[in-house]
Amino acid sequence: MTFNATSVNLSEIDTADVFYRISTGNDIDTLARSIKAIGLINMPFLERTESGYRIICGFKRVMASKMIGCKKIAVNVIGSNENIIERTKLAISDNSFQRALNLLEQSRAINLLSNAGVDDENYPVLAELLNLPVTFSDVKRIKPLCQLSKHIRQSFISEHISHYMALELGKLSPDTSRALSSFFNTYKMSFSKQKEILGLLNEIARRDDTTIIQVLNCDEITGIMDNSELDGNLKVSRIRQCLKKLRFPSITDAENAFLFNVKELQLPNSIKLIPPHGFEGANYSLSLNFKSIKELAGQSDEIIKLLNKPCLKNILD
Repeated sequence: MTFNATSVNLSEIDTADVFYRISTGNDIDTLARSIKAIGLINMPFLERTESGYRIICGFKRVMASKMIGCKKIAVNVIGSNENIIERTKLAISDNSFQRALNLLEQSRAINLLSNAGVDDENYPVLAELLNLPVTFSDVKRIKPLCQLSKHIRQSFISEHISHYMALELGKLSPDTSRALSSFFNTYKMSFSKQKEILGLLNEIARRDDTTIIQVLNCDEITGIMDNSELDGNLKVSRIRQCLKKLRFPSITDAENAFLFNVKELQLPNSIKLIPPHGFEGANYSLSLNFKSIKELAGQSDEIIKLLNKPCLKNILD
């Protein structure tokens, strides 16, 4: 690769042009202090444009230099004979050989190679050289991430939503994805609960011919959100219960009635009454825990008592 070491005015560098940018990090304070103390060790690489210079790699170094008041900066300017693939390889390797790229950075790198004209036949060889995912299944899974809306990308990078959820939110309208990103940012929950809540919201909205935002803003859910006496975990739990009731009102009523009657049965901890899955069907089962014949005999007495309790009849009817 041919390049020319020189110095340029920082005002000539278009820092808004992020075509080659890979890194998702924005913290440059430490780097700025280092440059101020000992100078710039690794020079950024630039390419010349009609209006000045575009950064190929070294975005943070350029921004840190501006932060500490530098007027000029030492750089390497790529020769005009270098094609876009070579420039793209430089942009990616400057990041991927320093640290492991996160998924969004991998997505940016994969898209850069695609935009540079790297085809499926040549991609695996280049990807291996650049420390990128090689298999096409991984590429298909990762590539769309950097094309998502900014609020989805930010939620993903901050680990408020999962990879799966980021892609699912990307399928929704901008207003809906923004509302759900805000919701998941506010209420911390496992990724499986996020998936459950999104599924319930989708199903309720389709059934009632309404929108996810309208379901999320219904009085029952906003009442939970606005309740200052509940902590985040309790709010998530009650929101899930509320959505289940809205989606499956008869099943929710059956579940509540079952829990009430089981409490009335006053079963010992060693005996559990198990309802049909999803309260669909009529087959109940008993689970017994015992360590000896004597314990089992004691449980048989409890079962006989159970047969005479009205609450059991309420459950089975």
